[in-house]
Amino acid sequence: MTTTSGSAERIPLGDQSVDATICLQAWHWVEPEQATNECDRVLKQNGMMGMAWHTWDRTSSWVQALAAIVEPDGTPADQTLSVPGEFVERGAFERKEFPFNHELTVEQLVQLASSWSFVAQRSDRNVVLAKIRDLGEKAESLHTGLVRFPHITATFRLKQPVRGVVG
Repeated sequence: MTTTSGSAERIPLGDQSVDATICLQAWHWVEPEQATNECDRVLKQNGMMGMAWHTWDRTSSWVQALAAIVEPDGTPADQTLSVPGEFVERGAFERKEFPFNHELTVEQLVQLASSWSFVAQRSDRNVVLAKIRDLGEKAESLHTGLVRFPHITATFRLKQPVRGVVG
């Protein structure tokens, strides 16, 4: 096996050299037009493109209580509902969801929350983290000592259209 270093904008591989490209929870870090062109360049004919994002399971009352603490301006736009705009006209993406529970201690929950930019940048950060700690302590399992933080991974898959075929 060979490994190389690169970026989404400069993939150090030959034209049509890979069967699939996958981006998990990171598309917002790339320059979309360049990265899209690079994915097109390296994908083999009939290659697969996949994308995925983790998001909170907002059907959970526990997550709703957490959101009420950290999102005073309301729920942000859900990025997991569709693929980035650069891919919209490429064809139909297949979307599938995979639920999972992120289990962590109350201390780990507070540390995680402190890393969220929408918490870290708040002037009342310490108050918010104290509320999260209190919520976590109430949700903590007596048997395991862990808090179950329900998430959903939303995945998208597109089979690369055949190149050079006029429809």
